Amino acid sequence: TTSLGLSGYAVAGVSGLDNATTFATAKGAATTMTYTVTGAGFSGANAISVTVNLNGVNDLAGLVEAINAGITGAAQGTTAAATAFKNAAISAQMNSAGTSFELVSTGAAFAVQDNGAAGAARNFLGTTAIDQVKVAGGLEGKTISWAGDIADGETQVVTLSTVDEGGTMHK
Repeated sequence: TTSLGLSGYAVAGVSGLDNATTFATAKGAATTMTYTVTGAGFSGANAISVTVNLNGVNDLAGLVEAINAGITGAAQGTTAAATAFKNAAISAQMNSAGTSFELVSTGAAFAVQDNGAAGAARNFLGTTAIDQVKVAGGLEGKTISWAGDIADGETQVVTLSTVDEGGTMHK
């Protein structure tokens, strides 16, 4: 198992992609989509860019196949980052309900970020202009703020956790 007792890591795409209209709306007129994957050994300037060819992709099964082809292509590089990405063994699969896809890895924590613009990657991943990152394990990168006062004698506890480049969880 991995940290927190998980048996693997997953990032879920937006739900409802099994519906032809929802799928077509998410895809729009896009012929490609690009997203960035980060993890131990492939982060910062060495993050991996995955480009997915959407030509001829008209359903969820085709999307999963196209994402896997994009992942395979991105893992073919000769850099240490490409090797670390390949070794993370991230792949796409349909979720158990058959309504969306998941990017999964059985042994490596990772995060996925859309390309920062409205389009297919954002639509399929379910990200927004404010929340562009999804972290495997169901967590998402968030900005938090506090707009109230804490009364005398009360305390507020905030715990932040992160995974370093070596894959170690820190609190």
